[in-house]
Amino acid sequence: MRTAWLPRQSRLFSSKASDVGETVLVLLLLASGAPGGDLNPVPDYRPPEYHLGGGDQIRVITFGEDQLTGDFRVDNQSHIALPLMGSVPVAGLTIEQVDQVVADGLRAHGT
Repeated sequence: MRTAWLPRQSRLFSSKASDVGETVLVLLLLASGAPGGDLNPVPDYRPPEYHLGGGDQIRVITFGEDQLTGDFRVDNQSHIALPLMGSVPVAGLTIEQVDQVVADGLRAHGT
């Protein structure tokens, strides 16, 4: 096992009050001249919401109704064919919007 030791003359870890003051002064000087200190903070990035289109594939999971669960591909007309609901238009909808459309459709069919 190797052990590393700090040299005794290390001014950063000295216990003398004057050395501590010098260390604080040096750290303040370094911090005040840090590159980028005058830059504005970076704004929050929110990626644009994804909208479904032809060729996308989604998975619908209906708890307790295995025959309604499955992977469904969005066709060229931007529709998905779902059991009980038939052809459902999803052109330009987000995942959350499709979720709501499918939930409402299944409720309308008593599921």
